[in-house]
Amino acid sequence: MDRAVPPPVEGRRERRGRQRWRRQRRRRQRRDRVLIALDGTDDAEHQS
Repeated sequence: MDRAVPPPVEGRRERRGRQRWRRQRRRRQRRDRVLIALDGTDDAEHQS
């Protein structure tokens, strides 16, 4: 739900940052799942 739209930061930098964030997200997905399982915080980890 919180994932909808991040607050606007300077256009160009915001866009580039979002792409980098997306790439990291994909790479970390597997590790995140393990961390979430150990941590027990399901949604909180995914939203931030």
